[in-house]
Amino acid sequence: MNYLNRAIELHKEAEDIIYKEGIDSILKKYGQVNYTGSYRFNLMAWEDIDMNMVMYGEEFSLDNFFKMGSELAKIKNIKLMKFQDFVNYPKKGLPKGFYWGIQYESKITDKTWKMDLWIVDKESFEFNKNYVSKVIKNLNEENRSLILNVKNSIINEEGRTPFTSGYYIYEAILFKGLKDKERIINYLKEKGIKI
Repeated sequence: MNYLNRAIELHKEAEDIIYKEGIDSILKKYGQVNYTGSYRFNLMAWEDIDMNMVMYGEEFSLDNFFKMGSELAKIKNIKLMKFQDFVNYPKKGLPKGFYWGIQYESKITDKTWKMDLWIVDKESFEFNKNYVSKVIKNLNEENRSLILNVKNSIINEEGRTPFTSGYYIYEAILFKGLKDKERIINYLKEKGIKI
């Protein structure tokens, strides 16, 4: 399979979901949005969209968060929304914030898309924006191909890459300069990624 073509197809469908279904316009009513991860980098290996935002007014307003959630839930193909409070119940390794785990049923492929929407504070939002810029700045044709190759080689039985593996793949290839697939996978294992 041509992983680059697959990434382009996934990115196109993600754009349709975000913009044609009205997700982006709903989010922008409530805060400043930053699309991140494989969607933002155009390095998708499976149906996954990562977003974070800082809300207008009070950063962690449950009222606004649930108003926004209510609007998102009315989008026809959204079949599940799971709320988690990491402001009052923080979890090591995850940002302080409110989280919507969203499942969207594809009209095109009948596959379920996973969307992670994080509401974070201004500092975390800016940190993530800077990280995104740093990744984009370091991408080129060669390392894009390697990233997609590694990602697609570790897709699990659930049809997705292991949790947080993308972050460490980018780190290994873009910031540590690793080019050998076996060394990259060993690096992921050293970081606790279950492959």
